[in-house]
Amino acid sequence: CPYLPSVNYGWVIRYLHANGASMFFLCLFIHVGRGLYYGSFVLSVSWNIGMFYSSQ
Repeated sequence: CPYLPSVNYGWVIRYLHANGASMFFLCLFIHVGRGLYYGSFVLSVSWNIGMFYSSQ
């Protein structure tokens, strides 16, 4: 990336952002997988609330 040498600690910012995004998606997949495993989608109220929040 051309901007990394010109920004103080640019490599740290890039490293934290990349790992933070990866951790976010890991937590998202664990959360969805847990819901599928325990059958949380059977309760229509929970499903509708989740779909409402995800559309925001």
